[in-house]
Amino acid sequence: MSRAVTQLQSGLRTRDVEIDGLCAGDLSPATVRLAYDRAQRWAHRWGRDLLPLFDVISRAWHTGVAAADLVRTSGNDPITHVHCHDAVIAHGYLHRARQQRSPWGVTQHSFDTIANSLHHYYMPLPSMLRSLLLRLEREVFEQAQWVIFPTGLGAARVSQGLGLDGELPPNWFVLPHAKRPWQLPPRETARQRLGWRDDERILLCVGQLIPLKRIDWVVQAMKGAPSPWRLVILGEGDSNGLHRVAAEAGIAPPLITATDDPRDYFAGADAFTSASATESFGMAHIEALQAGLPCACTAVGGVPELMGDACVLLPDEFDAYVQGLHRFLADELVLRQSAERARVHAATLPGVDEVARQHIEIYRIALR
Repeated sequence: MSRAVTQLQSGLRTRDVEIDGLCAGDLSPATVRLAYDRAQRWAHRWGRDLLPLFDVISRAWHTGVAAADLVRTSGNDPITHVHCHDAVIAHGYLHRARQQRSPWGVTQHSFDTIANSLHHYYMPLPSMLRSLLLRLEREVFEQAQWVIFPTGLGAARVSQGLGLDGELPPNWFVLPHAKRPWQLPPRETARQRLGWRDDERILLCVGQLIPLKRIDWVVQAMKGAPSPWRLVILGEGDSNGLHRVAAEAGIAPPLITATDDPRDYFAGADAFTSASATESFGMAHIEALQAGLPCACTAVGGVPELMGDACVLLPDEFDAYVQGLHRFLADELVLRQSAERARVHAATLPGVDEVARQHIEIYRIALR
């Protein structure tokens, strides 16, 4: 998500839009304490095991409040539009900014409603708490001048989750994130810098080392994978669990690293895979397409819409995923066809300037 937001900001600035950003990391120490106190009160009511979740939600909500204060005090250089990148942030903004007239809207980065996403992929929520979160999101979407979704599948899923019937509301827009404005180095140069041998083939997996990404599936799938494929994982988090998975499977440990500049990895890899439980969009998927990599990914969330026929879609079930990945890696014709489709499909995806232009048009519609 941060990459998508950063690219959008860059594109808007290129089109002479002045931008001021605010995130939870900008909150004052006093506000952070206030947010934590609020989270503790919620946890006292709903359960102490929910405190870490409530702390994140409370900080997001207070970020929206801080944004409203920023708009109110903007003085002679007024802020004309407010774009919230989270429904909880937007609710905090709405709570404080009811008397302000600046058009505002929200981008829904999760594939489902926040309430349902937390319930299914973080931890089960008490039914009343889940209902309260759904009501919060409905209130935000009903009052926002715009709501943006990166895929039409995501918009339909949220509509279903909120109990909306019929067509999508007129203030809802489907606008994909921009592809990377980057140039990749030659494959040979990238592999030489990374120390990859010519006789090994690299399967690249990218994502945070969290259960939702199911990178342990990919590690286990390397048992029985055709030679000479080697797994490389790009992601931040605790890698000890993945090394244990490899040891228990009796296979060589994967290379796990993190970097702010993954171009060499995409340029030097031979294929890309993702076993995620859900993906609202998939920025790493886009990067794999741009690199012309053969892609095999679980058909979850917005991935089928995003990837089209440029990806071999695998079942969202462990054994079927492993068997499908093995067939994919062993079939040279499928690999060549997938690589060509990736290059063709990447050329059709919007760039930073085009996505910025469409956002500006939405902002103008809100003014009218």
